[in-house]
Amino acid sequence: MIHTAVLRACLPTLFCLAAGAAVAADTISCESLDGRVTADLDVAFASDDAGGSVVAVRAATPDFALSTDEGETLAFSEVAYDRISAGLESPNVGPMTFTVDIVRTSDALPGDGPESGVVVAGVARIAGFGTTILTCRGW
Repeated sequence: MIHTAVLRACLPTLFCLAAGAAVAADTISCESLDGRVTADLDVAFASDDAGGSVVAVRAATPDFALSTDEGETLAFSEVAYDRISAGLESPNVGPMTFTVDIVRTSDALPGDGPESGVVVAGVARIAGFGTTILTCRGW
């Protein structure tokens, strides 16, 4: 079953999964090490977690906020089992206003489950701000 909110967000962007494919919607929340930059990505994962699509992005710095909910458009997105990439364009700033690359890796700890040592981190490039390292959760 496809969640209604994911369907509404996904259909206009043409970044949807094949019709009828089961998806799970997750929000991946990221923050820079100094706490000055935040980014949230709403991702519709395929049922096998091997792919999917980014359906919304929200990012903030001390000086401005960007959001697919507020006028920025998703320029590109790619979702794989261990990596997510996305870029935003803004009518006020220009192409590639915000790009983010997030990777996920795990190293099972002895005696713990297979997902016990998961690390999710990435890099964000923001026009007018610079590049920053992110730590993330929710994936």
